[in-house]
Amino acid sequence: MDDKFNNYRPYIYLFTTLIITWLFWFGAAATGQGWLQFPNIILTILGFITPTVVAVIMVKFGYWPGNIQAFLDNCFNPFNVKIKWYLVMAAALLILTGGPLLIGSIIFDQSIHQLASFSPPTVFILVGLMAGVIEEPGWRGYGQKALQQYYSPLKSSLIIGLFWALWHLPLFLIAGTYQSAIGLFSTGFIFFNLGILVGSIFYGWLYNITGQFAVIAVLYHGLGNMFRELLSFSGSSFQVHLIEFSVEAFISLAVIIMAWDYLTKKHN
Repeated sequence: MDDKFNNYRPYIYLFTTLIITWLFWFGAAATGQGWLQFPNIILTILGFITPTVVAVIMVKFGYWPGNIQAFLDNCFNPFNVKIKWYLVMAAALLILTGGPLLIGSIIFDQSIHQLASFSPPTVFILVGLMAGVIEEPGWRGYGQKALQQYYSPLKSSLIIGLFWALWHLPLFLIAGTYQSAIGLFSTGFIFFNLGILVGSIFYGWLYNITGQFAVIAVLYHGLGNMFRELLSFSGSSFQVHLIEFSVEAFISLAVIIMAWDYLTKKHN
């Protein structure tokens, strides 16, 4: 442990990340430009990288037990995690992406090929893939670790989920984003935020079960976004949103049932 370690500051991290991101993104929304238009794209990118930038600054100032190199190794070195946990991650991704389409094919009496959209915008695929790299060093690499010095993994995951959902809020107001297509305060908006909250439980479990290595969350987040972009419903409706949310909730519920004792006890 670094001799300069000065205890974690989870709420300083969370509120700082939220406020700075909102300044960039609400500012971007106020311009009325699309998120890919110049110079609006600069504000959008600055908001996206805020979770990791703030985390690195917190580490630099001694609020994480190690230096920046150790922190980045925790977040990006895939060899830190045993192969069996990658297999667990792959199984979860298969259920997360294939499950809704399989259920939908039964409910709507259509083939998966008829239900799925196989040609999403390339930019959404790239942004979704990069989201893990951009976000997870902050949310799980610093935030989850810091909160677990004071709370159980389950409570910490729910707190992260709340801030994570709030963090996305301005994106619903920026033209051209995935969230703006869903619509603010729509049914999709409600399920999007509920999905973040329950999904955070699985992220927290995956992070802890692998030995608190954030790299697993980085990969799960990025690959999950990419696969859901590649294998998503071609249309949206209350039923579609409910199916997608139900599958994500099922994954987290299964983890809660199997690991209740572990998730509800504080671990340093």
